[in-house]
Amino acid sequence: MAGILIIDDSTVIRLKLKQICEHLGHVVVGEAPNGELGVRRYEEIRPDIVFLDMMMPEMDGIEAANRIMQKDPSARIIIISGDSKDVNVIKVLKSGVKGYVLKPFHEERIIHEIQKALAG
Repeated sequence: MAGILIIDDSTVIRLKLKQICEHLGHVVVGEAPNGELGVRRYEEIRPDIVFLDMMMPEMDGIEAANRIMQKDPSARIIIISGDSKDVNVIKVLKSGVKGYVLKPFHEERIIHEIQKALAG
């Protein structure tokens, strides 16, 4: 069972991810509607896995991932994005994140990314 933080400006996406995670037996230990609050929540709770939206107000996912990774290089971050441009995927993966999921996503993909992140 993993503690999961969900950072996404969409309430619908946060709810869908929460349902999938809880269905798998994991616990959603926190949520945040933007990158700035998400980084703060990460520092407070140090979850096992972070789902992080790439495009958000106040601080985008790339900046939030970089800030989290500076504080905790072992952070397990999975980016969720509607942007499939190769340049952005490469940029995100170079930042040290553990996974990348395109929206709209399917439950099977989320399950795979959680398992991959937990396996190391």
